[in-house]
Amino acid sequence: MCPHDRQVAGQTKYAYSISGGYFDQDGIIINSNFKRYSFRANLDREVSKNLTVGNSVSYASITSTGVLTNAGTIVPGVVTAALLFNPVLGVYDSTVKGGYTFENDRGKNLGNPIADAEKYSSYTTSSRILGNIFARYKIGSNLEFKTSFGIDGFNQKENSFGPNYLKRTLASQGEASVGKVQGLTWLNENTLTYNTRIKEKHSVNALLGFTTQKFRNESLFAYAFEFNDDRTGYHSISAGLRPRNLY
Repeated sequence: MCPHDRQVAGQTKYAYSISGGYFDQDGIIINSNFKRYSFRANLDREVSKNLTVGNSVSYASITSTGVLTNAGTIVPGVVTAALLFNPVLGVYDSTVKGGYTFENDRGKNLGNPIADAEKYSSYTTSSRILGNIFARYKIGSNLEFKTSFGIDGFNQKENSFGPNYLKRTLASQGEASVGKVQGLTWLNENTLTYNTRIKEKHSVNALLGFTTQKFRNESLFAYAFEFNDDRTGYHSISAGLRPRNLY
């Protein structure tokens, strides 16, 4: 962080602050990871005795690689499967497609948790930006006008792929999904404020304002099943022989 005030002849003329951050952490389950980048900057400046302007902007980007940890479904997630899977059963089997032991051999409906964690990919990226600029002008000793304009934009992508040799994908024979959501909101506010005191016993505060706002959102999701070739993963969702309608 780099905050700073600049003074001239005892008066603050402008102030700014800049900060950034980076976070990277691997999950306790193999093939899981979380990364975040962030940045923030603020600036206020006294252009003149009556006019002050400023702006602020912040940005964050998040990338995560996940595994299927949910429990209670027909085929449990990797955490439940790891707890219930036969501990003496080998993880790998070179005689079957994919090279992993396909399922548990003790009556439980469980797939190989190592195979699920290493080969069922789930990748999410998201970013968000917040920005605002303002101007404040003192029309008189009791009257002040302020206008501001701000934006809030976000973008998120979610992709996943499971090859056809996992027990989890036995029914679908391989599955892929891609999704994208993005949106933008902008807001403009304008206010006129009047403050005065009457004989030091009473005060009057009046506010007149006008606000306008607009929001736009777009989303797209696609699914496909039955992949004979797993080399391209979700990057070639059109290779699925059983596509589903877009949402």
